[in-house]
Amino acid sequence: MVSTTTNSQLKLRAKRATLVLVVAAVGVALLLAQLQLPPIRAASISELQQQVNQLEQEIAANNNQLSDVQRRRKTLEGEVYALDLEIGNTNKKIEVTNKKIKKLELEIALTEAELEKQNNVLAEALRELYKRGSITTIELLASSDSYSDFISSQEYLSRLKAAIQESVEKVKALKQELEDNRDKQQNLAEELEGQKRILDIKRQERANLLAETRGEESLYQARNRKLQDKQAQLLAEIVSRSQVITGVGTGSYPWANYRENSWTHWGSCTYGDDIDPWGYCYRQCTSFAAWRLYSEGKNAPQLYGNATNWGYAAQANGIPTGSQPRVGAIAVWQGFEGHVAYVEEIYGNGTVRISEYNAVPALQGQYSQRIINAGDPSVYIYF
Repeated sequence: MVSTTTNSQLKLRAKRATLVLVVAAVGVALLLAQLQLPPIRAASISELQQQVNQLEQEIAANNNQLSDVQRRRKTLEGEVYALDLEIGNTNKKIEVTNKKIKKLELEIALTEAELEKQNNVLAEALRELYKRGSITTIELLASSDSYSDFISSQEYLSRLKAAIQESVEKVKALKQELEDNRDKQQNLAEELEGQKRILDIKRQERANLLAETRGEESLYQARNRKLQDKQAQLLAEIVSRSQVITGVGTGSYPWANYRENSWTHWGSCTYGDDIDPWGYCYRQCTSFAAWRLYSEGKNAPQLYGNATNWGYAAQANGIPTGSQPRVGAIAVWQGFEGHVAYVEEIYGNGTVRISEYNAVPALQGQYSQRIINAGDPSVYIYF
């Protein structure tokens, strides 16, 4: 019994020892793996800017698709609205037609009552004529005060019969006309009901497409927000590698408060009233750069487009450019849309102080000043 217990304990200890060795081996392997991993290298400014440009292109493509979806959505909304109007008009026509049918049925009922009344009068007149026709002329003469009375009585009964028969025929014709009109209105009502069913089906199809399109629009909008958030993070990372000067206010930019609580970078240039005198959108970097040049008495460039185009546009207009900063020059970062800033000051350690818009915080349409490496911009324009 003692020997059995000792063997069990030995086996248990052996298992534990094996487990410890396995765990230790795994730990060593993980440690070796960590040591063999290449060091994490932060992306350079250039690489970050490339990522920003790539995202800019994705956002632009997504916005194009979003615009297509929004156009389809607006078209479908118009079609649904038009179908609703058409269905409403058809319902009114059906309602009017049903009222006409009810009125005609009432008139038919009244005509039938009149016809029955006329038939009763006619029957009474015929009975009277029959009675008179069953007695002899001598008896009629005897019962009449004179011969003329006899003749008048006979003519009266004959004329009464003819008049009643004519009236009956007119009532019958009127009844037939009313019934024909009623049948026509009933056919029209059935036709209108058929049209309404077709319109209801078409309207439901359009409504279903509209719901799908709105869902698709929401997906593109959600994707846009994600792309924009990611881009803002990258821009914030780029900015974080420069020295931001705080407490600089608005830089005296005259449109700093434009749409203060509703302005967005992506909504800019779509508001319809946000174009400055040089053709740029308020609170964008290009608008500030043009205004800053103007405020210094220089000729601000007009209609140069996105910031990335400024260097090429300047060269095309005979304005000198170069790689060295100068006070009063415009620093240009080329990319998908790019960025421009005004050079305020140059330091001896290879850095410059710039003033700009829509960079800090990223894409928030605010004024900022930074100290950057002189070699960061793609080109300088010497206005």
